Amino acid sequence: MMLLLCLASFSGFVAYFSRISVMTLRQSDKEGSAFTFFYTNKSQFSNFYPCTFTVLNETGHPLNFTSSEQYFMHQKAITFKDDAVAQRILQSTSPAEAKALGRKVRNFDAKVWDALSFDVMKRGVFEKFSQNEDLRKELFSTIGSTMVECSPRDRLWGIGIGINDERRMIPSRWKGHNRLGKVLMEVRDQLSESEDFRDEVEQIKKNAHNTDATEQSNSNGEGECRKQIGKGKTKLERGTVASHSIMKRKKIEILGNSRNPPLSFIFLSIIFSLFSIELDLSSFNVLFLSFDCQQRRWLKELHK
Repeated sequence: MMLLLCLASFSGFVAYFSRISVMTLRQSDKEGSAFTFFYTNKSQFSNFYPCTFTVLNETGHPLNFTSSEQYFMHQKAITFKDDAVAQRILQSTSPAEAKALGRKVRNFDAKVWDALSFDVMKRGVFEKFSQNEDLRKELFSTIGSTMVECSPRDRLWGIGIGINDERRMIPSRWKGHNRLGKVLMEVRDQLSESEDFRDEVEQIKKNAHNTDATEQSNSNGEGECRKQIGKGKTKLERGTVASHSIMKRKKIEILGNSRNPPLSFIFLSIIFSLFSIELDLSSFNVLFLSFDCQQRRWLKELHK
């Protein structure tokens, strides 16, 4: 009986957190400065996000990639003339596998790679977004905002701070260089200024203007929603994996305007404590959803 209860509680625990996994967040600070925060492969802006694009090598032979991380690690191997690892990276089936292989590159020189890696990353990100219309439009939708990779463990390409950390809103308190965010902004500028994509940019700006006008006309309803979820301006970005999933189901799961987790989670915590199993919640980005009369999606962190 106890085993069945544990299994049922664990299922509820998994289901609870699967509904609130990390995603792309768009926020503005008190001064009105806009930010686009992202982390994990659930965000289109992550190097681990699955996509396909083709790049010609030095001999003009087309090479196919399934993520910008794979391209980046392949170029790392090519730079140091490790053809064997480069080939294995091309055959890898996930960004994580490609990254692991990249750590095995022979004759690696950190100083040389540090000088080259920004431009290599920029090329991979450029190809990723220039060859994928849906991803490119997502990138254009961030125009006017600072793009930030909230990787708590990466102080080079990320900011060294998690997406659920309030310090993400204060650049002076970042612990990392945010290289990937800078790459994305440079690629965004380059693509948005191209004649090939002018119509896409103009359409996105037009849609944004229409949305702002609609929001203004319904400001009373929006204000009521903000009272319910707090003073923050955090929004679940439209078009992201999370919002697409919600729209596909044509419903919103309300996790509740409460700090209380599900009973199954409480029960599981008790079971863990009985068996002296440590349960660390600090790594979870615990969120709840709410919405106003326009069905705008809002997010707010529970554990502040």
